[in-house]
Amino acid sequence: MKLQTWVCVVVLSLAACSAPEFASAQEMTVYTTVSDVGNGDAPRTIGSSLTLFHAGKVYDYMEDAGELVVLEPNVHRLTLLNSNYTATRVEFSELLQFLKVAETESAEYILELSQQTDPGSGRVRSLLQFQLTPQFQEDSATKNRLVLRGGVMNYDVRTADSPDPQQVKQYLMYADWAARLNFVLHPGSSYPAPRLILNDALRRKGALPVAVELSTMSENPVRLAARHTYQWELQATDRSHIHKWTQLLESEKVRWVSFHEYQARLLADIERHTR
Repeated sequence: MKLQTWVCVVVLSLAACSAPEFASAQEMTVYTTVSDVGNGDAPRTIGSSLTLFHAGKVYDYMEDAGELVVLEPNVHRLTLLNSNYTATRVEFSELLQFLKVAETESAEYILELSQQTDPGSGRVRSLLQFQLTPQFQEDSATKNRLVLRGGVMNYDVRTADSPDPQQVKQYLMYADWAARLNFVLHPGSSYPAPRLILNDALRRKGALPVAVELSTMSENPVRLAARHTYQWELQATDRSHIHKWTQLLESEKVRWVSFHEYQARLLADIERHTR
């Protein structure tokens, strides 16, 4: 699975992740599969993840990538661990600063593209500008459907209610930070702003996404679909996973590095596997 593809579907504001929001955190399990549905052939599964909400933390494990992300909103940080036992931590404030720098650089690149007249540059400029400042037409008239139309980027979402409104808040808070982390961690990925707007629309609707289809109109159109399956309590195997990950992060097997070094190693691994 290409990690930058995952970014398009998975997907904050710092205020939305304050400690009080997670003070009464509810347990929940979310299993996600992502498929490429854009070639006219049968959908092709390109990735999956297991996301566990427990004791004020979120554990997100992507088996194909061999990567674990632990979101700790009460202390405003994320911990990452890969299959090579390399780990890092990044504060929310650092992540927001990385994103701010990237937005500034992209704005400068858009200015450069605006001086070019070829159609390819125009398409890239339009898509990049939309990602920085997305504008959607929202249609949520149907109870269990939400559509966001942006021309160059569109979302079509099937939704469902949750037994507890707190679970909606928890999941969308996680989805916000996942969108930001993946953008910063994987250069070249889609900006998080469109996904954040979708998450805000889901908050207003008070609903969880069951199926999310994303389509982009660019030189290389993308059409991806994510399917989410929810369980409202953890199973014994889920608790076993959390125990194993917690023990591993506290063990001497793990080599802790800076976020920059972790990112550099990740990009080198991706380059090796795509040759």
